[in-house]
Amino acid sequence: MEFPKFEKPPKQEVPVPVAEPILERAPEKKWGKFKETEKAVETAAPVKTPATPRVTLTEEEITKEIENILSENLEEIYQGLPQNLKEQFKRKGDETVIEIKKVISKTKVIVNKILDLIKKWLKMISGINHFFLEQEAKRKTARVLALAERAKKKKL
Repeated sequence: MEFPKFEKPPKQEVPVPVAEPILERAPEKKWGKFKETEKAVETAAPVKTPATPRVTLTEEEITKEIENILSENLEEIYQGLPQNLKEQFKRKGDETVIEIKKVISKTKVIVNKILDLIKKWLKMISGINHFFLEQEAKRKTARVLALAERAKKKKL
């Protein structure tokens, strides 16, 4: 048994498209502007800023700030309290400030601890709306945390 022989078809030449010559482009204008501004920056005199002394918050300033944060938006409520409750509220507020200061001074600030301290202090007000208490406590906690961040950055 013999295998049939196949003949190769003759090669046909396929016309190859001729590439068009590449034209050189002129440099783009936007880079020219960049180079001009780069030269202007190089020739400009360096600006010297005076050294600012490091300002650290003292313990008294931190205490005052915390007191201001806690007393904010409570003036009318405080005025409406009876005299004996005003004294208790103020005393508890001072204790809260001291506790918050202790929490802030630690390396790891515990947010829930600050929030709980503020809530306990605000619960002394009789007839306070629960939602108002929550909102005020959260706002005051956020402000105290911002103060703590500011104090830590200034100490560095």
